[in-house]
Amino acid sequence: MMPPPAASRTKVASRLCAAVAAGIGAVGLTGWIFDLPALQRIHPALVTMKANTAIALMLAGISLWLLQEENTAGAKRWFAQGCAALIALLGLVTLGEILFGWDAGIDQFLFRESLAAAGKSFPGRMGIMSALVFTCLGMALLLLDRKIAGRHWAGLLSFAALGAATVVFLIYFYDIILPEPQAKYLTIGLHTVPAFFGLSVGLLLARPQRGVMTTLTGSTASSVVARRMLPTAFFTRLSWVGSSG
Repeated sequence: MMPPPAASRTKVASRLCAAVAAGIGAVGLTGWIFDLPALQRIHPALVTMKANTAIALMLAGISLWLLQEENTAGAKRWFAQGCAALIALLGLVTLGEILFGWDAGIDQFLFRESLAAAGKSFPGRMGIMSALVFTCLGMALLLLDRKIAGRHWAGLLSFAALGAATVVFLIYFYDIILPEPQAKYLTIGLHTVPAFFGLSVGLLLARPQRGVMTTLTGSTASSVVARRMLPTAFFTRLSWVGSSG
């Protein structure tokens, strides 16, 4: 079990991650409301953060913030779980649109985006990586304090979301130019990436006493070594991907 000071720090970090993600979503949504391309896409050469993505980031940040305590109950938990369900549903429906080529009418329900403005992305529709991340994050928030088949799945879903976000980060980090067919599925708004990282890490920090987080946040010698080796392993992976690409 984590000592109280360490547990307090992880909660603060988790709340900060939730606030940052919700703030990034609010910035993107503001760009759509007031038609400010700089807030929609950061740079003219990049794709936009879709309006649905911006709204889902805000809902995810709010849900994560409200679910910081395991004993959260009543209207507060119901609202947080409702946000999580909407996020997961949005991700699943968008995946269905992409995989089966149908239009659910949600992509441009609030705001219209032209083909020219969309660039290397679908007008109004988030890419498959964003849809996968939102599906994982929504399910992780729904299952944050629940067990299925005797185990908690929220941590694994959070790691899956973190892995998908890392793939997109590597594409930006190494400036990989994707062919247009692949770009339409894999490319997401640049400012969406740190929001995904924040939500994934924030979810893991919200319940640090479970799964692999017990190793990373503990006070034992093995936990200290794991924390110190993690950055090295990450940047080693970056170098390997860069050299192989």
